[in-house]
Amino acid sequence: MNREELLDMAWVLIANAWEGDWDKAPADWSLAAETWRDLYGGPSILSASEALYAFAGWLTTRGTPVTLSGHHDAGVAANLVHKFCQSQELEEPRDGWDSLIQPYPEEEK
Repeated sequence: MNREELLDMAWVLIANAWEGDWDKAPADWSLAAETWRDLYGGPSILSASEALYAFAGWLTTRGTPVTLSGHHDAGVAANLVHKFCQSQELEEPRDGWDSLIQPYPEEEK
């Protein structure tokens, strides 16, 4: 099981305690359950689109300029992506991820 599945299972157990009627629970238990929900109940990792926007935002705030194109070393981009993914605790790419890429948009001329 992955982290998200475990957190979902934990929330089901917490939410159904006291037969799902939190009014029966002691106040300190309710507060602890609400705190847990607020910390762990929402999405804990970035979606793919959120990660792309965050990466672009990070690139535009860096003090060191980066030039990317078909005429430059791709290693620079790969190193930046790796550094960003590590900082955001994103999973490593799956084997064969590159076969899932759709055609890129046409470049405007």
